[in-house]
Amino acid sequence: MDEMYRQFGQRLKGFRQAAKLTQARVATDVGLSRTSITNIERGQQHVMLHQVLLLARSVRVSPAQLLYGQDASLEDLVPRQQLAKLRESHPEDELDAIKRALNSAAARRPQVTQQEAS
Repeated sequence: MDEMYRQFGQRLKGFRQAAKLTQARVATDVGLSRTSITNIERGQQHVMLHQVLLLARSVRVSPAQLLYGQDASLEDLVPRQQLAKLRESHPEDELDAIKRALNSAAARRPQVTQQEAS
């Protein structure tokens, strides 16, 4: 279990740095202290589900990227009926492009405050 939190923290730190955000900025976005962000990045502090969503939005990635280091699948992003229609009318490389676009859009959704997530 500790390894899971350590890896999560490493991904958070990497995405935060890639987005050129300080720990203080992420802390403000999520409603935590800067010290809490430091501890999360070190794997020393566990996070609640709503905080995962807030952290992902703050560092501009999808929750799947933050949790697992990968994008969400089309099955996670598109309702089943729409996905069946997409698969009928689009080749696999276009489906991959659609998945990347949807993951990118999910990461760029407007910031949510801690009160809105609760």
